[in-house]
Amino acid sequence: MGLICYLAAGACLVYYGIIMLATGMRADSSWIWLFLAGGLTILGRVLRSAPRAQGLSSLVSILIAYAVLLAGTAFFGMQITRIALAMGGEPEGDYDYVLVLGAQVRGLVPSSALAFRLEAALDYAKAHPDSVLILTGAQGSGEDITEADCMREYLLARGIPDKRMVLEENSTSTRENLLFSAALTGCDKKRVGIVTNHFHLYRTLRIAENVGYRDAHGIAADSTRLMLPHYVARECFALVKELLATL
Repeated sequence: MGLICYLAAGACLVYYGIIMLATGMRADSSWIWLFLAGGLTILGRVLRSAPRAQGLSSLVSILIAYAVLLAGTAFFGMQITRIALAMGGEPEGDYDYVLVLGAQVRGLVPSSALAFRLEAALDYAKAHPDSVLILTGAQGSGEDITEADCMREYLLARGIPDKRMVLEENSTSTRENLLFSAALTGCDKKRVGIVTNHFHLYRTLRIAENVGYRDAHGIAADSTRLMLPHYVARECFALVKELLATL
């Protein structure tokens, strides 16, 4: 078991290097892979010492290591399963509103994550001309305009009329995206489709339910395949953070 932990730690480090090369060291929360590699290395060292363990303190350390490994595997396995099951997110008929969650803008250009969301929103908007699009997201570091305004310009250039779009330009998180959009439009009381990348749908719909959305549905956008393990791992840690916040 100790050797498996060492191998898993090595895989984390290799993947960390890959995403750093692929993104130019701009991957959000890339520290996750260093954290996992460090934790697995420590567990591996403790478990590898099991055959030589002597005394009560050594036995307790090994039992704790096994407990942490099993609990972590079970917890993250459960979260990954939930995330995977929610990734379908096919549109279900007509929505009164389509809420497009913001993501990073690089200067004036949408990041790949945001571009995927916009393409999913565009496909739905063309097929359902009566739906109103809510574009949500403030201006963050490295962004020359708000995420909402970037989305507006993208969709305008592709034939979506301005009158079909509502901009919410103050939110800086998924929870704020949902809360501020609801306050602006009342979409929480309507049938609403929420556009986000497929790995983000589970947490998004969970938050929507918690903040009072009555009839929310996911519309899944794609993501970069190479980055998908990173995005899923990041979602698992975000779910842990939310769980701790509610305690």
